[in-house]
Amino acid sequence: RNTRFGSREANAPVFASSLDKHPSTNESTEPKADDEVEEWMLEYCGAVLAPSSLNLLDDATNSGWGVFSLKDKARGTPVLGGDIVVQVHDLSAQAALSLSLLLQSYWWESEETGGFYEGQYVVSHMPGLGMLANSLQKGHNVLPFVPRIDEGGLTRLQSPGAGAITHYYNYTWFVFQPLQAGDEIFPNY
Repeated sequence: RNTRFGSREANAPVFASSLDKHPSTNESTEPKADDEVEEWMLEYCGAVLAPSSLNLLDDATNSGWGVFSLKDKARGTPVLGGDIVVQVHDLSAQAALSLSLLLQSYWWESEETGGFYEGQYVVSHMPGLGMLANSLQKGHNVLPFVPRIDEGGLTRLQSPGAGAITHYYNYTWFVFQPLQAGDEIFPNY
């Protein structure tokens, strides 16, 4: 199976990061529509979004986009910086129905992130690698580690702003199987 970044379809776009301007020159960083990764991207970006290599394995697969490592990563090293985790709790039946795609495809069980005491039914929203990466049940190459929890000075019982922030942050994915630059990142979910 070929799950390397360079093995994707020709002329498929590559999106390097959310940087709008080059860090040194302040020039626009428009995405390129080829396999070219500029040198500055290797320094400032750890991963890119590109059409998933899973799409190449089976014509029936529509895995959309995948996350690819731009650097070699040894086992036990963090893939990227940590993600925040937003605990979504006790949704009404109507809200759950309208958010069913998110619930089924993108949100995680709260037991994975430590948020299961936040309500009677809790799911975790991780707007980084937890939502962007595709999965392989066999062949995953990254594993998560529990997030840090901090109230940020907004105590739940005394501060009216306590619900305005997430208390869960730095949910970090670590390399389980060594990654080479260009490998697609696959968590197990």
